Amino acid sequence: MAKVWKLLERALARFRKGASQPPFVQDYERVFRSLSREELYEEDAPDLDAEISSELFDRRHRDHHFLGTYSEKGGSLAFERYGFFDLLRDRGFDPKLSLDVSDPDDHKLRIFDGARNREHLLIELAASVREAELPNGEACSFLFIGWLLMQDPRREFLPDRPPLPEQEHPGLGLFPHFGYLLKLIAVRVRADGLLNHPSHFHNAVLYGKFSKFADPEIEGRFRALERDLAQLPLAEATRELAEGRVVDPRGRPVRWEPALQVGPITPRAKRWFESDDYLRTSSQVRDECRFGRG
Repeated sequence: MAKVWKLLERALARFRKGASQPPFVQDYERVFRSLSREELYEEDAPDLDAEISSELFDRRHRDHHFLGTYSEKGGSLAFERYGFFDLLRDRGFDPKLSLDVSDPDDHKLRIFDGARNREHLLIELAASVREAELPNGEACSFLFIGWLLMQDPRREFLPDRPPLPEQEHPGLGLFPHFGYLLKLIAVRVRADGLLNHPSHFHNAVLYGKFSKFADPEIEGRFRALERDLAQLPLAEATRELAEGRVVDPRGRPVRWEPALQVGPITPRAKRWFESDDYLRTSSQVRDECRFGRG
């Protein structure tokens, strides 16, 4: 156990190195260290009917824990200790956690406002642990974020604040908190980092605060887009791109193309992103690219 904690401490130290820290980070890391695997893994008293059903359908060896680590009881305990549920309560919600691990390749975590139905859905996360090879040939294990929804189902959009793509309700304003918790989950499951495949520009901007595209040319192009569209609200910039109103110097429409974006944690994952080849190429492409509005 002592060895595990040393590994976790080193991972947290790598996380903090060179990054500006939001005010809640130290509290989150203190709570992270205080939570044991046994607490996170603990389940409620067994349901005998469910156990019998499990035997009948030969699911005895299936892990019923989110990412093999969190039970509903343990996950709820973690959100309570971190104070994340209190942040939701401060907004008038009654947070309830639900886990769905029926698909071993696509675990889902949901937080509802009281009733567990779509009308009361606050947060939905689809995640899995996946292997991926970086361009330098380094094979890594990543916490893959397949989908993340954070919304206030009680609110509607205002005329001056239109929805982002795939949004049904305004956001909760808690992505910095939840994003850091995702990184701590990655450390907990001993992943080398976070991995996502942003389907829209605004997704890449949010994750881009702690992630980089694996391809340095795509990273450079993305940072140039981010720079040249910085004067626009994020929703408008995303919409302009989607509708072909962002152009290159020749006047050609620029389209958003999803690609793998990585938030590296371990030295193995960071090695490529800190290499001379990556830094030189991404910087050169960023400086050469220019975008405008057509």
